[in-house]
Amino acid sequence: MDEFDLLISCFLPCLQDHLKIPELLPHLKKMQTEFISISNDDSYKKWKDYLVKHKFKWQQYKKTAAEDNIINRLGITTYPTYILLDSNEKILYSSYSLEEVLNLIKE
Repeated sequence: MDEFDLLISCFLPCLQDHLKIPELLPHLKKMQTEFISISNDDSYKKWKDYLVKHKFKWQQYKKTAAEDNIINRLGITTYPTYILLDSNEKILYSSYSLEEVLNLIKE
C-alpha cells in the first residue's frame, strides 16, 4: 500500500503532522506501506528550504502546474489530505487525519 500526504508546508496542521511521521516510518515499512508527500506550495524556494531544514526521510514531491490533474483526479480540496492507495493506485481510504489513516492501516 502507498499513503500519500498532500500538503502545504506553511500550513500549521501539515507542519504538525510532519513532525509525527518520522517515528511512524519503521511501522509503515513493516506493513509494506510507503509514505509519500506531495506539496501544493506556490513557492518552490519555500518548499525546498522547508525540506532542507527538516531533512525528512521519505519521498517528497512538489506539484507543478502541469500536475494539477492529480489534485483534481484525487478530489483534493483540503490540506493535509491522507490517501491510502493499493498497488493499482485505487483509493482505499481518504482522510484529513493522519491518526485516522494510521489506525486503519493497523487494523
